[in-house]
Amino acid sequence: MKFPLPQKKPISAAAFTEARKKLDEKLFKQLNNRIIAACQAESNGDDHWFNHRLFAVDGNKLNLPRPLTHQGCKTPADHSHYPQGLLSCLYQLKSKIPYDFYLVNHGNERRCALVHLNSLRLCKTITYRI
Repeated sequence: MKFPLPQKKPISAAAFTEARKKLDEKLFKQLNNRIIAACQAESNGDDHWFNHRLFAVDGNKLNLPRPLTHQGCKTPADHSHYPQGLLSCLYQLKSKIPYDFYLVNHGNERRCALVHLNSLRLCKTITYRI
């Protein structure tokens, strides 16, 4: 937006929130991929345990906005007002960097873990251009 930085006065929280809503969610995955590529380039094998990469998958259920019930998100019970989604994240244990993440409308963490495993298989062969 070509604002001169640094500013004397910080932008308001409301303006920041409105600007953030306009960002495409794919941007976060692209930024994360570049961070992973930079960390892999600097890695000297210290992130391995007995020549194996160590990863973990963690999932958290989140309350989602009510209008998402029209897009397939279900409420956890009949008396619930808000639908729930599962935020699943695959991260490397040593570097503590998230490698993959999904927000899905089901609560099956095992299904997400299988998708994460497939993304790890792709990580070995992906080359990044910056």
